[in-house]
Amino acid sequence: MKYKNLRRKFLSILFITLIISISTISCASTKNSENIIKTKITKLPERMFWEIKRGEASIFVLGTIHVADKNFYPIEETIINEFDSADEIYSEIGDLEELNALPLKLQKMMMKSMNLEPEKNLSNFLAKEDIKLLYKEFGKKNIEPLLSFDPWILAWLIPQMIYQKNGLNPAYGIDMYFIKRAKERKINALESADLQFDIISSGTFEEQLKRLYESMESLKNLDQSLEEMHELREAYLENDTETINKMLKKRTKIEKGMTDEEYEEFTQKLLIDRNIAWAKIFDKLLGDGKTAKKVFVFAGTGHFIGENSVFDFLTNENKREILKEENINKPKEDEKNKIEKEEDESEKKDNTEDKNLDIESEIEENKPEDTNKSELID
Repeated sequence: MKYKNLRRKFLSILFITLIISISTISCASTKNSENIIKTKITKLPERMFWEIKRGEASIFVLGTIHVADKNFYPIEETIINEFDSADEIYSEIGDLEELNALPLKLQKMMMKSMNLEPEKNLSNFLAKEDIKLLYKEFGKKNIEPLLSFDPWILAWLIPQMIYQKNGLNPAYGIDMYFIKRAKERKINALESADLQFDIISSGTFEEQLKRLYESMESLKNLDQSLEEMHELREAYLENDTETINKMLKKRTKIEKGMTDEEYEEFTQKLLIDRNIAWAKIFDKLLGDGKTAKKVFVFAGTGHFIGENSVFDFLTNENKREILKEENINKPKEDEKNKIEKEEDESEKKDNTEDKNLDIESEIEENKPEDTNKSELID
């Protein structure tokens, strides 16, 4: 049987969409009163880093990967400097407080997904050899209770295990690095964690079951899955957006997997609808371009690559009209960031690698015991 494509793994998880970005320079125009102000998006030399410029306003965008390892560090000094000097900061779901609330929210979501009907036990829908494989990889005591839950939970857990087998850990994720670095600075949210959980748990029992079948294909073809993930990891490290774009476009169908229509509907929820909402936030932050401001955004790179990306909706004249719709989530009310500079002069003179290693050590000390947070990736 054909293996499940890497994107499926990411899509199953949601955050995880280990994700990545576009390497082109594009321009578009938007009318403001009587003037035409151009919005220019430039791919910067640094890894997965762009600048969106409209007049005097700039948004620096860092495409992140939510699970990583030590090889992803140090972060380039230019990126660090732009982050430290930004007037406002945005991430997918906000700051450390929001991140720490995820396990409890996930627990509540799982309780709502418990099936007390014996006929809906997942052992009735998975082949015996598939269940044996799950026992082997997760442990029988861990899997048996999960068979009594809706399929989305196992569909989400399987990719987490594959990430770990590839040496990737949410504790080393780029998002976690910057959340830790922000300390007391305010980090605004592009969306809520509730929205992300709603997406990964969406669909009927039958639709979720098809997503589980696709995740099982990744597990059954583990060597191939690990090879693909390694390829994606290397492409990210080498700033190779073209390879990443090709990988995300691939989709291998399996016998019991989603139909094209179901796949497109899920992709619409997971990426496109969210990209539209984010593009609307970016558009509002840029405003008329007459006010000098610098915003720093770090979020899953998959949102910034290719067709129907955030950048595409910002710069494609045929798509910009959708940003005028009022049913797209609005950003939280802007508040002036309070930046507390606690470093002394000697700390300011530290080189980028030293700073990154210090933060890395802090991340390692606070490494989570589970992978609940890694799903916030896309």
